[in-house]
This record gives sequence, structure tokens and C-alpha cells, in this order.
Amino acid sequence: MRRRSVTLTLPPAGRLRQRWELPNGIRIIAEHIPSAYSVALGVWVLAGSRDEDPSFNGLAHLLEHLVAGYSQRHTSRQLAFAFERLGTEVNAYTTKEAVCYSAQTLRPHVPQVMKLIATQLMHPRLTKHLLERERRVIAEEILTYADDPEEVLYEQAETLLLGNHPLGMPIAGTPESLQRIALEDVATFHSRFYVGERILVTIAGDVVPEEAATAVAYAFGNIPQLREPLPPRFPPAPQPAQERTLQRPLHQAHILFARLLPKMSPNERSAVTLLNFLLGEGWGSRLYQRIRERSGLVYTIASELEWFSDCGIWSISASTSPSSLHRVERLIQEELRRISEYGIREDELLRGRTALQARLAMILDNPTECTTLLAHTATENASAPFAFQSLLDLSRDTACLFASRYCQPEQWSRVRFLPTQHA
Repeated sequence: MRRRSVTLTLPPAGRLRQRWELPNGIRIIAEHIPSAYSVALGVWVLAGSRDEDPSFNGLAHLLEHLVAGYSQRHTSRQLAFAFERLGTEVNAYTTKEAVCYSAQTLRPHVPQVMKLIATQLMHPRLTKHLLERERRVIAEEILTYADDPEEVLYEQAETLLLGNHPLGMPIAGTPESLQRIALEDVATFHSRFYVGERILVTIAGDVVPEEAATAVAYAFGNIPQLREPLPPRFPPAPQPAQERTLQRPLHQAHILFARLLPKMSPNERSAVTLLNFLLGEGWGSRLYQRIRERSGLVYTIASELEWFSDCGIWSISASTSPSSLHRVERLIQEELRRISEYGIREDELLRGRTALQARLAMILDNPTECTTLLAHTATENASAPFAFQSLLDLSRDTACLFASRYCQPEQWSRVRFLPTQHA
């Protein structure tokens, strides 16, 4: 291993963050949290649904199911018992840009847990029988998403914002693409992407960083560095604002406003994160106070940000009675216009800055969330949610500039879900 750097994080708390890179390209970031009683681990394979051939959409997610559940040396039952004997909780999930295999355990068990995860990653049990079983499981998963109005709305919004760009493909794939995936396709994806230069390991909690790095080196040191060139990623082209209305036998009407954001620097992301908080995140936000508290038109309304390595999506969602939908849409547009034309007040800047700094501190207090934050900030061209210093440096003028640039309601696409009888 060669040591990359040592960075002190939050010195008053005595936190130490260290980084290494193994000869095979695997990066390691370990952070000691003095107050923690457990250790959280995240093994990130930096390849997700956007890196798939569109004909085999869902491949990264299907491989995740196979890797997380079995290995050539363990059945699913044996793996479950092995982790439980080590007092370890495990999880796995796929995003559009990465697959994460995570665990939370106690410090003495870190080396054994690392060995188990490495065995899963590099020696998956790829058989036709297991492939067919997980294909059926994911088919049920897709149906679950199809029954959730919010999932469908967001998927539809992605198609409007992203067009045919790979980021617009659903993570789980489609029933049709799932059926096209053969065992050979899964094996090829594994050999291409489960390599050292695509793996990042983050560790946080009750851990000595050097001990953790040694455990990773011992467990993952034999992973090959790189087998072949990786496909390039490119940002999506902006699409004009569009509207789409869907029908379902529902009780409520649902609305989603969404817009594409360009790639941003950490300081720029902090400005948009603050605007998102003031606009629709939390009980004190403009949308919640006006549409929920003052007008009583919705039970919940919220805005959120999703960042990718080269762009982002900003969305606002709400559900209401069909008779109130038009009014809710109008009020959302009015609040977007108000913030785009008049910006934010100084007291809002101070309130949002304090709330977001506290949120970041809470993330850093939680070992599992800290491993995710470490992964975001360490990945090349990744989008860290926000940082203390960039929030402190953020001025009202800068926040107002970004509000005028990105909050004009004409720039936002809309997707509606109407109950069938009201369509």
C-alpha cells in the first residue's frame, strides 16, 4: 500500500481520516469516530445502471442480487449464519452509478467480515438456477415499484429530463430487458467492472484506520487491477420543459415538478442545497408552510435533490385530492417564481445554513451515513452533498443568483397522476 494523505476532520472531536491506495487500484478511506461503538463498512463498485448496454438494462442490479446472496463457497443460509455469528448486519443496493455492499459490525470482527465480503464479490455463485430465481425476485420488485405512484412519477420524470441518456434507464431494468440477460452477460459484466480501479472501500466508526486498511489489503489484495478499458460517461443534454399526465385507479392525485441541473462545484452545490432546504425540505420550508400549513391542501409536500457525477435532478412532489390539484400546482409555481425573482432573505440564509450544518454533523455522527458521505466525496467527479466551509462562505447574493438561474417555473417539467375517473 502507498499512503495517499492524512486529513484532520473536525479537530475538536479528535477525528482522524486516512486514505490509501492498494497496488491493484483499490482506494481505501477510513475515519475514526471516537464516540462510536461499532464499525460501518462500505464496499463500492463504481459501475451502475448507466454503465449497462441498454438491451440488458438491469444487469448491474441483477448481479448485485447474486453477489449479495451467495458465493462459490457459501449458500445463502451459510452466509447469513456466518455474518450473524460475527454480530454483523449486511445490506446491498444498486444506484445508477455504483453498487454498494455494506456491513456494520464490531471492531474485532472487521477482518473476518472483510474476508466474507471479498469472497462474495470475487467468487460469486453464477448458475442458471440462481439466475432464474433472482430474475423472478426482481420481476416482483419491478411490480412493487409499478404499484407505487411516487416511483412511477419519478421514473416518468427521468424520461422527460434525460431522454435516451443512460441515466434515464431504470435501475432494476424492465421485464423485457431482464428476460434478455443470460448467464454469460452477468459473468462478462462482473469480469469487466469488479476490478481494483472500480472499487472503493470506506470505513468509519470504532476503528484504527491502519488496522482497517490492513484488513482490506489482506482481503482484497488479489483482485485484478483492470481487465479492459471502461466505457466513457457523458452528461445528458438539457431537454425542454414538458408535461405528462397519467391515469390510475387511485384515491389521490399526484404531481411531480422536476428539472435537470448541470454539473456543479462543491460551492455551487451548497447554494442549491440551501435553496432546496428553504423551498421544500422540512416543516419550515416555503412550500410546506404555504400549501400544507396555511392552505391545508396536502398532507405532505417536499422538494429533494439527487446528484450524479455529471448532473443532478431537483424535484418537488405532492399528493392531494383531484379537486385541489390545479390549485396546488399553481401555488408551487408561485413559490418558484417568488424565489427566482426575489431570492431569499438574510434570516432564511442563516436558518438554512445552521440547519444544514447540523445535518452534516449528524451524518458524521452516524458511522453508516459517514461511509456513504466518504464515498461521495472521494469518488472522482462525485457530488458531495455539502460541506461546513462552503456553507459558511455562501452569501445571500450567491444564493439569490442561483435561485434566479434555476427556480424559474417555466424550466420545470411536470408529471401528474390522476385517478381514472378524474382524468
